[in-house]
Amino acid sequence: MSDIFKGHKTIIGLLLIWVFATSFNLFKPLHFDDTSYVDIGRSILRNPIRPLSQEAIQLDRVGPNRILWHPPGLSFYFAFLLKLFGEAEFALHVGFSIFMLGCILFFYKIAYFFQPHYAMVATILFALGPGIIPSQNLMLDIPMLCFWLGILWAMITPSTPKQKTKKLIFAGACIAVSSVIKYNSLVLIPLVFLILIVQRKLKHLWILFIPFN
Repeated sequence: MSDIFKGHKTIIGLLLIWVFATSFNLFKPLHFDDTSYVDIGRSILRNPIRPLSQEAIQLDRVGPNRILWHPPGLSFYFAFLLKLFGEAEFALHVGFSIFMLGCILFFYKIAYFFQPHYAMVATILFALGPGIIPSQNLMLDIPMLCFWLGILWAMITPSTPKQKTKKLIFAGACIAVSSVIKYNSLVLIPLVFLILIVQRKLKHLWILFIPFN
């Protein structure tokens, strides 16, 4: 475990932030786009080979999922949860909360890199802010943010050469996963390319091939 997590108080503090932040979401009924992504998860259980071929309804339109929705990456995760726990909405929310935990941990690590003394305060303001608390519905934003923060942590924080290779592989994998959650994440490919150019680390451009594999 990283040195910044050696203190028990820090670990407990981050877990408490996670529990408090996610407690607002655990007992919500499915609403808005939640129902659509979970319904695609049900479609995946019925036909995992063609998850976007079944029809879905969005507002006044009816058509295949591939026309109406984002990539099915998150819905595959919902299909996994549905397979394990059935239609229990509480289980879906608990399973979804792992992305919020990732957001909190990665944000803390990034904040600690820039300002160690205020990292915990910054994390509290981040996790309990009005942009995060209402966004924990079973939708795409929190999972995408989790992977974006993971990429940022991997790209900017210092590490040994051995650790750097692992971090770059991790960053490439995060780009790949985030891109099958929401198409917006494809912007990460030129962004990471630009970061490597600025850092003069052209030998690390190989990570950009990971999302295409």
